[in-house]
Amino acid sequence: MLAKLAIIVDYYGCHKSVELYADIWLENMKSEIPTVYGRDRILYMLISWVFTKSDIFQAMTRLTLQQSREYIKSDGFPLPTHIFEEIDEERQDSLDDIFTAIYDLLDRLQEEMECSYECSSMSLGVLTKELSKHDILSPRIARPFCGWSIDGSRDMIKGLRQAHWYDRHSCTIQQKLSPAMMKVEDGLHVFGFPLWKQL
Repeated sequence: MLAKLAIIVDYYGCHKSVELYADIWLENMKSEIPTVYGRDRILYMLISWVFTKSDIFQAMTRLTLQQSREYIKSDGFPLPTHIFEEIDEERQDSLDDIFTAIYDLLDRLQEEMECSYECSSMSLGVLTKELSKHDILSPRIARPFCGWSIDGSRDMIKGLRQAHWYDRHSCTIQQKLSPAMMKVEDGLHVFGFPLWKQL
């Protein structure tokens, strides 16, 4: 209902007339803000854009950035397309960093530049089988990374099977990819309002 009101307010430019009421409505709806990617995410993005609620807008763009699996469309809602372009560009850049780290590790394991021969061989086998299982071994996945999200790639890495050794051995694929994942997650862009929208 608030999304429909936001469309009308945006169309007629009567933001000031409903600003006080919008604040009250949004305060009462804070517990309903989506935490999972879906249609409600775009509705809350629209509401936060029209009523200039930066905290909700940032939460929805972050959710979209982390969980979207392809270029996002506005579904006909009055949202600037550059927002979706920037989010998808950031998604693709982040996934490029993640998959570059995965394929670099695969190449290093093949060239025996990691750990011992036994460890490299075992890790290479595990990584090869897991990438093949996800259909990204050959050909290697590349932009625009359709079907992949940042959260999905992180979950894939966490879910990679670990080789079991007779002797205790602490080397894992997850451990080797952890710095790249942390760098991506720490570097995720926070999308705020452009300066002209804040005035």
